Amino acid sequence: METLTFYKRYISEIKSEQSIDGTFPLEGKSPFGDDKIRIEKIGEVERYYCHATGGEGYKEDLLLHSYPLLTQEGIKRALDAESRDDEALRKHICDSRLSAFREDSERLQELEAISGLPPSIAKDYPLWLDQDGRTLHYLWRSEIGHPVSRFSWQHGSRRETIVGVPRIGPCPDAPRVWFVENPLQAKLLQYILEEPVYVRPHDSGLDWIDYERLLQGKTAVLLIGDERGEWEYSFHPFIKCLQDLDTQVKSIHTMPLTKGKLLTKWLMDNPSHKDTLLDTVQRERANQTVAFDKDTYQSFISGDKSEALYFPQHHKGGMFWYGTAEGTVVHSHPFNILEEQEVQDIYNIDASIHEDPGIRLTKADVFNIDRSSRQLTPKNTFDSLKSLILDHIYLEHPQTASLVGLWIMGGYVYKLFNAYGYLHLHGNKGAGKTTFLELITKCGFNGLLESQATRASVIQQVHKLGCTLGLDEFESHSKGTGTEYTHMVNVGYKEGGSYRKMTGKNSTTYNLYSPKALASIDPIEAPALSSRVIPIPMRKMPSRQHLNLWEPDAPEIQQRTEMIRRGCYALGLYHHRGIKKFYRRIPSPIELPSGGSLTGRKRQLVAPLLSMARLVDINRSPQVEDQLLKAVELAWYPKLKENQVREEMLANLLKKWNNDPEFGGYDVKEGLVWIDNKCWIDTELATHTGGKDPLLEWFEKFPGIKKGQKHIPGVGTRGCTAFPEDLTIAGKEFRQWFSR
Repeated sequence: METLTFYKRYISEIKSEQSIDGTFPLEGKSPFGDDKIRIEKIGEVERYYCHATGGEGYKEDLLLHSYPLLTQEGIKRALDAESRDDEALRKHICDSRLSAFREDSERLQELEAISGLPPSIAKDYPLWLDQDGRTLHYLWRSEIGHPVSRFSWQHGSRRETIVGVPRIGPCPDAPRVWFVENPLQAKLLQYILEEPVYVRPHDSGLDWIDYERLLQGKTAVLLIGDERGEWEYSFHPFIKCLQDLDTQVKSIHTMPLTKGKLLTKWLMDNPSHKDTLLDTVQRERANQTVAFDKDTYQSFISGDKSEALYFPQHHKGGMFWYGTAEGTVVHSHPFNILEEQEVQDIYNIDASIHEDPGIRLTKADVFNIDRSSRQLTPKNTFDSLKSLILDHIYLEHPQTASLVGLWIMGGYVYKLFNAYGYLHLHGNKGAGKTTFLELITKCGFNGLLESQATRASVIQQVHKLGCTLGLDEFESHSKGTGTEYTHMVNVGYKEGGSYRKMTGKNSTTYNLYSPKALASIDPIEAPALSSRVIPIPMRKMPSRQHLNLWEPDAPEIQQRTEMIRRGCYALGLYHHRGIKKFYRRIPSPIELPSGGSLTGRKRQLVAPLLSMARLVDINRSPQVEDQLLKAVELAWYPKLKENQVREEMLANLLKKWNNDPEFGGYDVKEGLVWIDNKCWIDTELATHTGGKDPLLEWFEKFPGIKKGQKHIPGVGTRGCTAFPEDLTIAGKEFRQWFSR
């Protein structure tokens, strides 16, 4: 069977049934000419005879005929991989994955987002991006299309997995040969430059290809990214090899050249970048690069242990992690609850684990989450949060509850995001800001109100818990005076935000990145801080409205918030890959319903929430996404939205009156609907506009509005406002809202 598996990669029309029953010779179409090739078994060895050329040989000769740069070690490795029927090089599986990727517009767009490679070009390349959006695979094929080698790597990583031997062909007429870090770079650069471009070999791969023969009389151009990861997968082993071969080498460090952009994105951004690259290579002096040995390299570069596991929550090793109250950690499904040493032994990840009463997740919670995972869907969790908010908090616009609910949910996976903006609740005394903060921290990730800790310990608590922090009465810190708290919120909205505190001659660095909600009467004045918040305006509840009393220790509230927290933990334990996928695909700019858009910092703050909304809306219409974007407009662009908001409130009120059989303060005459002006008193719309008189003034801005005394049947003569039945209100004619 191994004989057939190998030869089928190079010989078409081979008779497979002959090999299966052990019968030789085998025959097929020769790869060397227009005739047949015959494989016979002599003792324990197979030998081929080509009718087209008269040539003959063994498997090794067939490989060398097609790939003359393979070394003996390379031939041995290629034969081993290509003689086995492993899934990694199985043709129908590879073809299926390539086909599925090329038909998946979302994955094609995701590849373009991370690499700059347009879908139109990506479809022509033998590569695909996994469903998780993390791992890329590239195939080398034989002339008849069978896989002979596979190169797999993760975006942003230097460490690859190679099955078989990547193919490199001679290029006798080329004055130089380029080397890059992965096949995607190689393929794209070759497309742009029309010159030979190959992937630099890792330390073990140096023996697979005859680089001396490949580079004889040529210059090797190395395009090197930032140094990171293990020495074996850096350029240094290859540089040392080239120096030993006395090859002329030019090295270009790409990050300064591209100003921090990925090489592939930079090349696709502007056609002139090709000339910039070629000019840089032309000016570069040869043989200026130093090859560091392993010990020296790793004294500077720490390999794969660059960041220890952050105990409260972390995204590392392709999994999402939470700390538990018992001093263990649990990672995403399939769950595994581990002690500190087990994390190191099993996953080679450093971890500093501790018990802490502020950590809410328990091992019992993990068990119950697993048992009820089908009910703890993102949609159910979102609906529960929104309902809890609207039951206890007065919000002028219900869409705001959607925004805050998504923000609370996102706090359970904030380590997936590069930045996580703050909420700023602002409004007069009695507007419910403190109650709202209590609700947010009750439901939020390891939630903590500043009042629950001493002021001196808040920064330490944020560091230990990664908590959703509620800072009430923020007035004394909201003017950017340089206080410790202002520094905390200035840097703690973004991954890597930290605070270094000196105690005598000693210093301690605290991790300050976490979700934070601030409350104050006035808006935040400091520009730096105000740019990091999503404002949530709050008003006193109208006297005619009623809400449930917020009693955080009441059994019903305890039960509701516990279920919400479990549903939020399920986001990291079951859905972190989906959330990360949505986050990578957030467009730039983010288009708003009014026609405006979000760019820069505002886009950065909304992108995590939009990722959560798309998870909630998955396989549904974008209802929650629409609510979020409307709430964002209300938060940042109140003047732009005010007329639209008023129209929506008017439409809802008309609809309510239309369905109320006892409503009688109107009359319809000659295409006009006359409504008693007293009907508007104490309505939510009048409260919103500042009273009845400002509301009546606003009505005058509509075309065709009339005012005057009118007799209302059953009521009497009243001051009225008349609305044309064909007047457009909130996108529909008046008669569609009120048509009695």
